[in-house]
Amino acid sequence: MPRFLWFPLSLALGCQHAVEPVAPDSNEKSVVATAPPPFEPVAGIDLPTLGNSNPDADFLRAPFRVGLNMVRTRGASDEVNSITAVNTDIAALGAGGVRQLRDWDVGWIANGFWDGSGFDADDFDFTDPDRALTNNAGVYAIPTFFQVGPESVVDRLVAAGVSENDVDEQLYTPDGVELDMDDSYAKQAVESYVTAIVERYQGTLYHYEVANEVEHYYDTNCFLDGKCINDKRYVDLLEEVAESAHAVDPDIQIVMAGLAWHETNDGGVDNDQKSWLKGVINEGGDEYIDVYNFHYYGKWTDLPSYIGELQAILDDKGEGDKPLWMTEVGSTYLAGDGGSESGQAADVARMLAIAHCHGVELSMWHTHISSTDDTGEAFAGYGLRKSDGDTKAKSYYAFQAITEVLNASVQCTRRAENSNGRYVYEFQDESGDKTWVMFTTGASTTYNLDPYTSASSVSVTSVIANGNGNRTTTTASATAVPLGSSPTIVSF
Repeated sequence: MPRFLWFPLSLALGCQHAVEPVAPDSNEKSVVATAPPPFEPVAGIDLPTLGNSNPDADFLRAPFRVGLNMVRTRGASDEVNSITAVNTDIAALGAGGVRQLRDWDVGWIANGFWDGSGFDADDFDFTDPDRALTNNAGVYAIPTFFQVGPESVVDRLVAAGVSENDVDEQLYTPDGVELDMDDSYAKQAVESYVTAIVERYQGTLYHYEVANEVEHYYDTNCFLDGKCINDKRYVDLLEEVAESAHAVDPDIQIVMAGLAWHETNDGGVDNDQKSWLKGVINEGGDEYIDVYNFHYYGKWTDLPSYIGELQAILDDKGEGDKPLWMTEVGSTYLAGDGGSESGQAADVARMLAIAHCHGVELSMWHTHISSTDDTGEAFAGYGLRKSDGDTKAKSYYAFQAITEVLNASVQCTRRAENSNGRYVYEFQDESGDKTWVMFTTGASTTYNLDPYTSASSVSVTSVIANGNGNRTTTTASATAVPLGSSPTIVSF
């Protein structure tokens, strides 16, 4: 394979969360006794810096900053009806990478990795993955080993006559053998598969996710009957994957399966997820995990505390210095499912800005092209493009706008976070120039940027575009910058 050397970003080796004095905010009002404590601005959170060294230590922490999850092709126009065209469009959006490439990923049920007679790496068909994973658009890919969920194997087993009651939701080989590393057949299958993939893309890809949302298969009965992917069984799988991959290339980075988002009453991390994550670390998974990973589909207002809960667990377990990625985040534009085009566009800017200002090193919006626009269907209307592939949602332009800010920045300061309903995030680039992303929980108000800029006036650009894709820019006094529920990007 040719060495694929173009990479958009590399990462700083750590996130510094030092508190430094800041000028008083003249907008702030006194806080009543029953309110939370006043927000204390936190500066010095390092963001990835631009670079093209491969694979240096920064790049290995995260190969890009913002990407897209679950890539598909669909459309009448040439713009999005092939994987090559889609990768070109993704690059134009400012996304540095992709994950879960549908039919072009390395899932071992598709792509000829299983012909029904056994695992022979020489017979693996790499035609489709090669087209997607080694592209000329500069879009880096993070493959997902094995399978995205249990359905593909479970459905196959049921179709072959196995009773659905006898099929546990867990990871299997394509021929239905549980991925228990105490089973010699399963162990050999994993070794052959992982070795073949890493050898194929050696020098091109360095990050591999070990399955997806496997804690979905977790419950307390796992400790009793071992019939799903409990923390111990997953750690055994991590060990086999890491050893097989590193035998080919010691630089390979092992990404933990993304923790699925579960709705909770308080908007926090589900207790079963907490137990599973702690269990994986307690069972020795920290030895094999290079990157921790989570998914989020909740309210944007809960995201800061959600990230904080996960980071607190990692800090407590001595893993706080490792990268934390958010490889799925999203919302819908469908009114029938509680969304709107403007609301989704606002979510893109709000959630990506919040995540990176809370130390998340890589984030991926779900998704590029919607799977469907039928109300009530899972993940309907989550795309930057609608399900026809050709129509751009307002979020398409919002994604372009926020990635332009994020990709150029090396540091973020949280100037205000739910401070009288205001959220103000200051991004600084390598030359010291500043850009602010601002929004509120609802009410329109103003914010005084005078302590943070020598400019007397600033440009305020809407994140949400009109139907033609144009975003409005106005001029405002630095001492009274308007902000409201629709995010704006402020510069001078």
